[in-house]
Amino acid sequence: MYNEETDRYNYISINCFLLPIISSIYYRCNLFLIQCSLLFVTGSTYHILLRKFKKLTPALKCLRCLDIIVVHTVTSYIFYYSLYLNVYSLISTFCLTGLVTFYYVYNEQFSHSYIHILGSTAILSAIQSCNINLETCHMC
Repeated sequence: MYNEETDRYNYISINCFLLPIISSIYYRCNLFLIQCSLLFVTGSTYHILLRKFKKLTPALKCLRCLDIIVVHTVTSYIFYYSLYLNVYSLISTFCLTGLVTFYYVYNEQFSHSYIHILGSTAILSAIQSCNINLETCHMC
């Protein structure tokens, strides 16, 4: 399951999700902070342990399932509640479309780090979109 070519820098690129955490703290978006922290903790734990063991152990399989569940539920929730008619929503939509395309269509051809970069950019854009619409967005 561990591929040295495509998974080489995942334990580093997962740190891209620190940017949405910092942005959530800056804009005082507590719900974003909780969700971004969940993404970061599950993702970094999984990628660091996968790099250490270089194979999927039963515990890592459970952690991987937890990471997948968190990513799919949190990302969907963030996207749904921060979708407004502004440029940041458009950027978030493009990034999520790219993320889904890279992960489900071109999974073996590109580094998984691209998914981390696209995901963190999508969440940063969602935070900005929500921040612009403070009166209707409950995430901030």
